[in-house]
Amino acid sequence: MIFKVKKIHLIVVILLFTTIITRGQFVTQTGVDNLNTFTNDLAIYLPHTLNSPSTYGTVLGLRHWGGAGGSDWRTQLAFSTESDFYFRQSTNTAGTVWSEWKKIYNSENLNNNSTDFNAKVLTAKELIISQTQTNVLLSATSNSYINSGNFGIGTINPKNKLDVNGTIHSKEVKVDMENWSDFVFKENYNLPTLSEVEKHISEKGHLENIPSEKEVLQNGINLGEMNAKLLQKIEELTLYIIDLNKKLELQNQELNSVKKKLGN
Repeated sequence: MIFKVKKIHLIVVILLFTTIITRGQFVTQTGVDNLNTFTNDLAIYLPHTLNSPSTYGTVLGLRHWGGAGGSDWRTQLAFSTESDFYFRQSTNTAGTVWSEWKKIYNSENLNNNSTDFNAKVLTAKELIISQTQTNVLLSATSNSYINSGNFGIGTINPKNKLDVNGTIHSKEVKVDMENWSDFVFKENYNLPTLSEVEKHISEKGHLENIPSEKEVLQNGINLGEMNAKLLQKIEELTLYIIDLNKKLELQNQELNSVKKKLGN
């Protein structure tokens, strides 16, 4: 009988000790109706409709305290029954002033028909969309650029740095050139004769060194290169006119000389 009593006492002691150990593993939980009231314990907030972004859900409060004279800030995470997440932070050390609730977008609500992302006015800010070895930078105060790759407008498969499937309206277009057509005016330039020009036109149907209609329709034209070639033809035409003018002046001189002889 004595053995049974001792056994019962031992079981009671073990149960009490187990209860003490078990309770020691938990932090005190406090139910708080006012979300602006921050306790030192793990707080379970009862949102209702008071300062909460959702009528039903759970709000988790987090606090960091760096001791006397140290940093002290608070954050709240709100989990609604609509599968939306929110957070806000205290803007003062007392935890009585809070920022607005900010929605956390995730894979379920990021891309849908009801969410419209519009950028507000950005001042002295920049947006960088980056991948490996490529990036896009849009800035309010400095230059904007695409670091690599091609950019297309009206086309999804650009093959050049800028491909535009449409009209470009600009006040000015500047093209960098590596050479120009003033070589036509150098003494060693081999100016074709007009007979040679006529022969090439008869055989090819276009001026020499100028692409044919078929080539232009198939490949387009290089604006800078074409301007240089057209200028070359204009300069050649200028030389023809100068030469023709010299011949006319010489003929006039000879004609005037003949008139004088006949007059005498």
